[in-house]
Amino acid sequence: MIKSYLKTFLTIIWVFIIKLPLLIFWRLLCAPGTIFISMNYFFPKEWGKDRNVAKSSRDYRNVGVMAPIYSIVFYFGLIAMFSG
Repeated sequence: MIKSYLKTFLTIIWVFIIKLPLLIFWRLLCAPGTIFISMNYFFPKEWGKDRNVAKSSRDYRNVGVMAPIYSIVFYFGLIAMFSG
């Protein structure tokens, strides 16, 4: 009986103390990429005209993989711009 309570307690500690803050930090870190992908998907423009959303749809479906990549490019550009 105590093992059951201990297991439940450790699960709660794992989720709320360790996993949730890391997830929030990761989502904030990848926010620029997620915003960029969402803007491309919901407002597709190419050379001033509406375009096919096939590429942005693939990025939107795989946002968990593509958002960190776009965020790395964003942060690299930000560092390059401010470093002189």
